[in-house]
Amino acid sequence: MGVASVLTSPTSHSACAEPRLVPNRIPALDGLRGMAILLVLLWHFFFAVSWTPTTLQILRLLGKLSWSGVDLFFVLSGFLIGGILLDARNSPSYFRTFYARRAYRILPLYTVIVAINYFVPFLLQFFPARFSDFQRSQVPFLGYLTFTQNFCTAFGLKETYIAGVTWSLAIEEQFYLTMPLLIRTLTRSRLMWVLLAVILGAPLLRIFLHYTLKDGNYAAYVLMPSRPTPSALGSCPPCYSGLLACGMPLFQTGRCSGGLRAAAC
Repeated sequence: MGVASVLTSPTSHSACAEPRLVPNRIPALDGLRGMAILLVLLWHFFFAVSWTPTTLQILRLLGKLSWSGVDLFFVLSGFLIGGILLDARNSPSYFRTFYARRAYRILPLYTVIVAINYFVPFLLQFFPARFSDFQRSQVPFLGYLTFTQNFCTAFGLKETYIAGVTWSLAIEEQFYLTMPLLIRTLTRSRLMWVLLAVILGAPLLRIFLHYTLKDGNYAAYVLMPSRPTPSALGSCPPCYSGLLACGMPLFQTGRCSGGLRAAAC
């Protein structure tokens, strides 16, 4: 039985005196999503900005780790996508349904961002003064089309601030290409060992990139092969068992820890 099905089954509801949950939705994850969003916003609009007053500098030091909000998103994605795929691994429409849903969720807004990214340089010829500080993207259109812009920037190509945020989406898409195949073809025990190997091997790859590439630290930050740890942690059954049994009850208003532990098994 899958995580979502356990949390929405009549048994789990009768054990917890809480309102009926919406099918396939875990309310506790909304709290974690909110934390991740807040961390990302704080990082970009406050903690990553240089401030002159001493008081603000001290406050900025307190938020130096707020950049990790994006990693929390990766963990949540690994947990949610991994659970969905494990539940549907024997479905005849396994790949078709999964990729159709991802496309409907991601492609519309992504297309708008990429279009704006190429439309602004077009405006340069008409309003050079207004867009004088705009940096043209060196990433080829094929990079955005194939979600490999993170590899382009890791090896030195410059990206605009409009499309610069899409590096994390590229990592997500590369995760979507690999995880469904692994879950479909591997048994649960073998999948666990593969994910654990990925978690342990990623730091070694980051060390290798640090010493071999000119901007190895940045490459280690934006490349999928060196950044799979959060998603793998979320997808690995022993890891998300701990997330469910220990972390999520913090966001529960009732006493459902027993049901959550059952859902993690």
